[in-house]
Amino acid sequence: MDFNSDTISIQNFFTNKKYKIPRYQREYSWTKEQLEDFYSDIVCNIKLEEDSYKTQEYFFGTVILVGDMMNYNEYIEIIDGQQRITTITIFLSALSDVLYKYDSKLSDLVWKYIIAEDNNAELYNVMENETAYPYFQKKIQKRDIKDSPELSKDKFPLIDDKEIKEMEKDLSTESRRIKEAYDFFKRKLEDEDLSAAIFKNSAINKVEKIKLVRDQLLGSTFIYIISESVDDVNIIFENINSKGLHLSSLDLIKNEIFSVQDETVPLDEAKEIWSKIKENLRNDGEYISVQKFYRYFWLSRYTNSTEKDLYKKFKSEIKKDNYMDFLKELREASVIYSHIINPKENYFRKSSKGNNVGKEELAYFVRALVALQNTLNIEQVQVLLITLVDKYNKGILSFKNMKSMVVFLEEFHFIYNGILTERTNALVSKYGTAAREIYKFNDKSKIEMVFLKLKKEFISLLPEDNQEFITKFTQMSYSSKVDKMNENKRKKNMLTKYVIYKLEEKLSESKKINFDREVATIEHVIPESLVKSGESVLNIGNLILLEKKLNEECANKTLKDKYKIYKKSKYNITKDFLGSYTDSESFLINKRAEKIAKQIYKIIVEKYKIIK
Repeated sequence: MDFNSDTISIQNFFTNKKYKIPRYQREYSWTKEQLEDFYSDIVCNIKLEEDSYKTQEYFFGTVILVGDMMNYNEYIEIIDGQQRITTITIFLSALSDVLYKYDSKLSDLVWKYIIAEDNNAELYNVMENETAYPYFQKKIQKRDIKDSPELSKDKFPLIDDKEIKEMEKDLSTESRRIKEAYDFFKRKLEDEDLSAAIFKNSAINKVEKIKLVRDQLLGSTFIYIISESVDDVNIIFENINSKGLHLSSLDLIKNEIFSVQDETVPLDEAKEIWSKIKENLRNDGEYISVQKFYRYFWLSRYTNSTEKDLYKKFKSEIKKDNYMDFLKELREASVIYSHIINPKENYFRKSSKGNNVGKEELAYFVRALVALQNTLNIEQVQVLLITLVDKYNKGILSFKNMKSMVVFLEEFHFIYNGILTERTNALVSKYGTAAREIYKFNDKSKIEMVFLKLKKEFISLLPEDNQEFITKFTQMSYSSKVDKMNENKRKKNMLTKYVIYKLEEKLSESKKINFDREVATIEHVIPESLVKSGESVLNIGNLILLEKKLNEECANKTLKDKYKIYKKSKYNITKDFLGSYTDSESFLINKRAEKIAKQIYKIIVEKYKIIK
């Protein structure tokens, strides 16, 4: 095995070298928490000793590279470390832009770590980031120095504000993360004390503070491991991971596949497929976690596995001769997964089994998928959904079969997790077992038998009577004022709205009429404005549905006058309300909440209990 390893300062790492993050690598994903840690690592290593500020030696970890550190003309490929190296580049870009306002020459000296100049006076990007093209190049690798008197003399490319503004109207998740990182660092550096406790009440000026931060970063170190052989690098990559440094299982699997460069795994084709998988998982411009997709895919097809053991399981289950078939299987499943995460009616209409499916049926199915994953937050169901949609696409399951299964899962999780607030961890293995069993069969009746078994297991988890359900249900509440709600309250609020709509949906089904969701709004019978009076006006027992126009008519009306408006509504919930409470005097919020709870329990839970 031929490789070199050494310690290098960040300053030398970014000097007289060219790096490349290939298109198939993991996208930039650092969030505020990781950015805070990074910035803290820099400023917290600056010390004040005897009235003098000093930087400290700091280690930023190991990076793994393919190439030659002594060949300044060829790009070095980054195999591991791309998140840190991208973050450092973003930070230096922000630092250079802020510094330009105070000292253009110092700013230029920092900028050379982003855009350098070769012996022929040609400019080049120190780091080519193919995954983030073109936003990274246009935002980070161009200078944002609009208000400088020396602007006309600057030879480096400048940001086109109009172009950036247009791009930022519709950013991918990766580009948005890059923008957030740049904005985060710029805010920190523009603060008079650089948002650092060490500079509070300091006598030194702003430029000296920025120079200290610059020196602390550039003086910090990496250990680099480099080889010109991709095979050797992937072995190193695997060995480092086995010794405790955290590298994702997916990175190891990808590099294992790419290490087989022969007729079995044509490298260019393998990389092209990997890039396509990532592209498939950018559904509507939103980046879907490749890591999560891979784990759920594996659970749905192969064996049960923790995140940590995925690489070992891959090595034991998939032979090298089958690597390309495995990649192609992943590519096909990535399309399915993206349409599970962001379902669209047209995708499910495309199947040979979906040709005659009505618009309302498709809309119902898509709502069930969205409710399962977004309202009820049940991600684990995706393990089974990958397999069900695959069987539907192949014409083995009809749309009716698939829809009935998904609707059951939605309604089960609505009761089990939404109302009873049970944990879903124990269900992952059940989903995996059922998905793998179903995947083996190409016979509809056998698939239905597997699903029936799962259905019975799930139903057995529900309580024997309705008391716990009623107790928790009657505590639900809803407010239209969501601006000041935290994330947890928003989710609970959304769940209550979902419940009211779900009840109307079920009542409409029983009467074989369509529920017009488009104009439906939630109405508080006793006005929401009275919430401070001590009345439990936000409770679910105080909610009905009204058409938008009728809801507007109810504004500032007395309860007696509201009753007259309610009679115009076509919604079943509202008709039931009027049938139960003939006048405003007979209406009690807590009693109605209990009535609705029993009604939903009967409609959803009791019909499934018969299957037990």
